[in-house]
Amino acid sequence: MLAFMPTDSLEADLAQEIESLPFGESEIERLQKIKNPSALKNSLAAMLCLKNSLAAIEINTANSDLTILRDKYGKPYFKSLPLCFSITHSADLCALALSDKNVGIDLEFYIEKRNYISVAKRFFNAEQYEGICRSATPELDFLAVWTKKEALGKLCGKGLSYICSS
Repeated sequence: MLAFMPTDSLEADLAQEIESLPFGESEIERLQKIKNPSALKNSLAAMLCLKNSLAAIEINTANSDLTILRDKYGKPYFKSLPLCFSITHSADLCALALSDKNVGIDLEFYIEKRNYISVAKRFFNAEQYEGICRSATPELDFLAVWTKKEALGKLCGKGLSYICSS
């Protein structure tokens, strides 16, 4: 299942929304520690998207153990539920992939003044970097490679360490 939620749809009391989440105390505490308002809205929207998606597939969010834990790389997973999920956010949109198998997702919005070539030089292998440099549309090609690498990094549970090594 894929789901999307605009983060600007959050208008209610964010603290109350956080407290209503069924994902365990550690997840609530993680959200409460986020000081940047934009980052908090992104993370909260992602968790609400997850909650709504579970309800849509008829997982009882009141009677199921939906505790979220995180592995050593920070990849979230359910303590007791046999489902996997991956979350991403960019600009004012979050996306969620939910599956009975391991999953990774990423989305990125184009940022006009970003130096995509320098980011590619830092994070891409030589072949990928050279392809971006030769491209007629380097920004679009960068985003295509980056989102695939980040989604694969999330899939295998290694995040940016995977992006840098592949």
